Amino acid sequence: LRFVTTLVVFLICSLNTALANEVSGQARVRDADTIVVSGTPVRLNGIDAPENSTRAGMEATQFVNRLLQGETVACDLNGERTYDRWVGVCHIKVDGRWTDIGAIIVSNGHALDAVVILVVVIVRWSQLEPEAIEACKVLLENQIIYVELLNYDNSLYKY
Repeated sequence: LRFVTTLVVFLICSLNTALANEVSGQARVRDADTIVVSGTPVRLNGIDAPENSTRAGMEATQFVNRLLQGETVACDLNGERTYDRWVGVCHIKVDGRWTDIGAIIVSNGHALDAVVILVVVIVRWSQLEPEAIEACKVLLENQIIYVELLNYDNSLYKY
């Protein structure tokens, strides 16, 4: 059972690496941490911006609109999806160098640096073996903040 649990976590943790892709072109801004590049919705990885329903969110979105206006955007997608969006790091040229859009947004105070990896694992057992969680942490360079498990009875277990 321990082996099977470890294998499931390993496969989930490593699956996203195989699905990476790139997209580039003009961007349309949905909100401060979501843009659409050449028709592909992209959630900017590693930042957390306020929602458009708030004043700060509207200001952040306006900032990103100004930042990307007329720019070519290049995104490295990591294969993860959140809702209808692909997750990735996107860049624009600033002074001739490709610069991370998320870093610009954070450094200008319009978002938080939020490198948090959430792994959701659906299992039939009551809890994930601690060894499997540790193996997943190593694979993801210790960036896991917490793991949520959905037990066979749909109750939630957090590590």
